[in-house]
Amino acid sequence: MPLTAILGVSVDHGAMLESLEASPPVATLRGRMTLGFVLRDLARRRMPVTITTARGDAVHGTIDRAGADHLDLALHERDEPRRADAVRGFRIIPIAAISSLVVDNAGYGP
Repeated sequence: MPLTAILGVSVDHGAMLESLEASPPVATLRGRMTLGFVLRDLARRRMPVTITTARGDAVHGTIDRAGADHLDLALHERDEPRRADAVRGFRIIPIAAISSLVVDNAGYGP
């Protein structure tokens, strides 16, 4: 979930004070699985996705690259794999603008 989507967190005073204590670094895979980590994995696997933005726009394609704050999406039809001749455009999408992402393996891909 993008951090900008959170409007507030309610906690009691004790929990707030506990959050100030230093915690050991997370070394497990689960601890490193940020949204960027997942997006880069989807890009490596060439999985087709449908992304809906906070504005309500829905686009379909394959993630070419995922950075710290955005991703590059190659746009293509839902029933076609990402091939150079099938790509009809590219979209740069800020990660903070993503409201939903659906992986759509339509019978192709790994």
